[in-house]
This record gives sequence, structure tokens and C-alpha cells, in this order.
Amino acid sequence: MDKAASVLTPAQQRLTQSEATDLFITILSDVHSTKASLIDHLPFIVSKAYAKDVKLLLLESGTMINGQMIRLCLVQTQLGLSFSTKPPMLNGCLNLDHYLKTNLKAKSSKSDAIILTHLIIAEAIEIEALRILIGLARNIKPKGVVKRLSVCCTEARQNKKVLKEMLAVHQQTI
Repeated sequence: MDKAASVLTPAQQRLTQSEATDLFITILSDVHSTKASLIDHLPFIVSKAYAKDVKLLLLESGTMINGQMIRLCLVQTQLGLSFSTKPPMLNGCLNLDHYLKTNLKAKSSKSDAIILTHLIIAEAIEIEALRILIGLARNIKPKGVVKRLSVCCTEARQNKKVLKEMLAVHQQTI
């Protein structure tokens, strides 16, 4: 057999239903644990922000994240899933809490820019994870799963846009 003929194209390398379900559960769990971590660290992150408008935006983001977590929990319950163990977070390398504790001594416009930049990156990662979840969820039968995930994705896109706008304003003060 010709070696080139045995290589599968990306279109031929489709996930089985079991693999797609496992991937869905892993990514859903990851997004949920990432959002839970952000909420847990939000008071500390807000305490490191310098400008009042940045602090307010961070708190507003926290409210939106709580709503997303409720929708993710509804999806989890609707599908009969349980997240007993936490997978490593996709954006674990963006450990803002640890970074701020070790690298920022004084609050300033620079610290606001760092916080906003990290949150923009985290949102970008979550948006892509949610897009993958939406694609995988189209094969899952319970009503409302795709809709709930789509609302989370739309909110994440809106939040990323607002964070970028705030960063642009604060870059002018650095």
C-alpha cells in the first residue's frame, strides 16, 4: 500500500460520538472551572486595580460571569453531567492572581493595563472554547444547550470588546 494513501485528511479524521462527548465534557468543565477561578480571585484583582472605572468594569464583568456560570450549570444538569474533578485550565498559564501577587507592588495605570490585557486574553480563550462547545452541542439532543452556550459566547465577546475599549483609554495614561 502506498504510504501517502494511508494518510487521512482532516475531513476524514472525524471524532466518534464518544470522543465528541468526552471532548464536550472536558471543555465544558474547563470553561466552568476557569470562570469559577475568576470569580474566586475577583476581589483580589479588583483590589489591585488603580482606576475607579477599571474597578467598576471588573465588578460588572463578575456579574456577567456569574450569569454565565448559572447557564453552564444548567447545561451540566440538563445533560446529567457531574464535574467531580477539575481539569487543568486552558488559560492556567494566565494566572493573573499569582502574577499580581508576585510582580505588582503598587497600583498604577500600568497595573490596570496588565489586568485588562490578561482578562482580554482569558476571554479570547473562553470564546474559542465556547465556539467549540456550540459546535459539539449541535449533536446533543436536549433543547436549550446550544442556546445557553451561545448566550455565554455572545456575552464573552461583548465583555472582551468592553475590556479592549477600557484598555485603549488607559493606554493613553501610561
